[in-house]
Amino acid sequence: MRQEHPEILGHPYTVAGFSVGEISALVAAGVISYDQGLIIVKERADAMQQWAEQEKMAAVGVFGLEEEDVERCMRASKRRDDSDGEEEDTPEVYISHYWGGLGFVCSGLRSTVMKLKMLLDSTEGAIVHLLEHTSVAAHTRMAEHISEQ
Repeated sequence: MRQEHPEILGHPYTVAGFSVGEISALVAAGVISYDQGLIIVKERADAMQQWAEQEKMAAVGVFGLEEEDVERCMRASKRRDDSDGEEEDTPEVYISHYWGGLGFVCSGLRSTVMKLKMLLDSTEGAIVHLLEHTSVAAHTRMAEHISEQ
């Protein structure tokens, strides 16, 4: 690429990123400086850490099901979590990431996500994995209030 199109190096036509990658894309495009990007990422990390310490959250990866099947299982897990009455919080679980046509990450309140995992474990065709290192329900409606920080 460097040899065939040297004119585009350092002058990208488009940039994109997901999550913290959005900030990286803004830096790469020259919209914000590297130092500004670091400040934003640090503030975001602090807010996310504080939120993670206050809320009981979890995330589960699921492959092999259509989106509507995952949505149906999420609705059922919310009903089960609500009827159990173990948590004071309102049951919440959302699709937070799309990994291609049949891959999703569902994040939310830990008790609801665990109900979802149990449902998915017994669903034919579903490959399910509890994501231990991605337990914050970022990229869901649960995170809206921290974006104001």
